Amino acid sequence: MKLENSKINKVGIIGSGTMGSQIAALFANYGVSVLLLDVETEKDGVYTSEIAEKAIKRLKEIKPSPIINESVLGLIETGNTKEHMKMLNEVDWVIEAVSENIKIKKDVWQNISRYVDARTILTTNTSGILISSIKSSLPRHLTSRFMGTHFFNPPRYLKLLEIIPTETTDSEVIDLVTMFAESVLEKGVVICKDVPNFIGNRLWLFSIMSTLKYADKYGITPNGVDAITGSFLGRPKSATFRTMDIVGLDVLVAICDNLMEYFKGTAEKEYYNVPTYLRELVKRGWVGAKSGRGIYKKSEVNGRNVIETIDLNSFEYFLNPPFELNTILSVSKIDDTGLRIKKLVYDGSDNISAFVRDVLLSTLIYTASKSNEIAYDLVSIDKAMKWGFGWELGPFEIWDVLGLNDSLGLMEKIGMKAPEWVESLSKESKSFY
Repeated sequence: MKLENSKINKVGIIGSGTMGSQIAALFANYGVSVLLLDVETEKDGVYTSEIAEKAIKRLKEIKPSPIINESVLGLIETGNTKEHMKMLNEVDWVIEAVSENIKIKKDVWQNISRYVDARTILTTNTSGILISSIKSSLPRHLTSRFMGTHFFNPPRYLKLLEIIPTETTDSEVIDLVTMFAESVLEKGVVICKDVPNFIGNRLWLFSIMSTLKYADKYGITPNGVDAITGSFLGRPKSATFRTMDIVGLDVLVAICDNLMEYFKGTAEKEYYNVPTYLRELVKRGWVGAKSGRGIYKKSEVNGRNVIETIDLNSFEYFLNPPFELNTILSVSKIDDTGLRIKKLVYDGSDNISAFVRDVLLSTLIYTASKSNEIAYDLVSIDKAMKWGFGWELGPFEIWDVLGLNDSLGLMEKIGMKAPEWVESLSKESKSFY
């Protein structure tokens, strides 16, 4: 496929849900025409595009706004998949953004493949499904133009775009989409290997599960965990449990269960075995912000709005008690995040210090052990965590701050072990960069 003179002037998006509609808004913000299709509705024997049309109206109400102004919505044309799929031969890039269900995605691609022409770029937008498993539903002549994309939510505000080629994806297709995403959409592109959850979600999920494990070990409550694992560690203020509420506890459990199934028969399976309290919360329907309660719940006490935190044993909610941050306060005056982390990891002697140490070191070890499996270079891993999750420092940047040899000595002391390639590197170099 020769793309030297190719341009992306119009994009077709299939699926107008949260991601599909906001990806459409992203392109429109940058002056790119969009055809947004969703399944049809029928009224009085006439097919309508009501679902896609309502999705466009919702874009005006979402906070923070996915659009720079309402005028850009004029660049988005709506339609339905019953009547308007033939219009896909007018677009330069088709992005499928239907629900995270492999059967539905494969069915949609069988339909899409009937209408696209020989120059169209084809991508499935997913947060973690194997691209090769979706590719199997396409005719062979289209597979060289097919790959995965993972726009992070919300697309307007998060810089990261993961691109996931398959072994048959034409390199020129990868280059064109990368160049367009960087120069037009102002994205930070990371090329990922086709493995479950790619780079960002794979490492973020492990760090979450590690945090829950060590919070339980050291007896730190949810509001305490969030006080420690937010801006103090150079992470977003939503930290851990509040982020889980935003994502949806049901979504988190489903992703972990999928990974446990994928890693069946391996030691890695146990990393994603969620705590019983999360399953109980999902069973009760207390799945986070979208249900009104999860780890946290908004309440009214004496005429004022307050945030209550759940007790993970009794499942009762209480007003957030003040969390004692003496250890953190003792180093909080250190402005440099890396140096702040380093002092806490090496000099701390209480449960909070041990908690931070174990979470960070276990995440570094896991990242290094999976680096070659998920990414083509270490820089991509650090960029993914910074651009996709708002980390101030990527895993290997944190490791360099801690010091390669010193950190390996600490790991050995507490019974952790880094991969052999890291230990070999330490004999030749003092850092990853």
